[in-house]
Amino acid sequence: MKHGGPVNPIDDFLARYLKEFDYYIQVGRIAAARLEATIGEAGIRGIVTYRAKAPSRLRDKCNQRNKKKIYSSPDQIYSDIADLVGVRVALYFPGERDQVSGIIARLFDVEGPPKEFPRDGNQRAGKRFSGYAATHHRVYLRTADLTESESALRECTYRDTDCLSAYACLVRS
Repeated sequence: MKHGGPVNPIDDFLARYLKEFDYYIQVGRIAAARLEATIGEAGIRGIVTYRAKAPSRLRDKCNQRNKKKIYSSPDQIYSDIADLVGVRVALYFPGERDQVSGIIARLFDVEGPPKEFPRDGNQRAGKRFSGYAATHHRVYLRTADLTESESALRECTYRDTDCLSAYACLVRS
């Protein structure tokens, strides 16, 4: 931030995000490992991956959303963007999606109902499979479930709104 100039909430947000980037990577790693182990124990075949949002993509997303929302603070941006961390479960058998949703509900604190994609009316006419189908959950790691080696994340929880989008997850106190 330049002294004496106007404060840019997007720049301030991105500077904080870059400082916290390793935290987001670790949260994704923990959530993905728990999901992968649990779906494997349930006999569900899938590939679990995770990512922290790339800073360049995050800047683009902030600028795009700012056109309608006009951000006034970094905290407003943190509250608005739910997918700073993403965990993806790609299933070999899409019919197991409900089972995975149940596992997600058992492993994490879930915020609100999941979002289904494609949304009704967005299906391609005449096709049995649109090429993309997903259930997005907003979830949080439970601090009580953190192992001793993971407990440092408790000290790194910056906001109660930290969220994985499991598709997504962060530590909630």
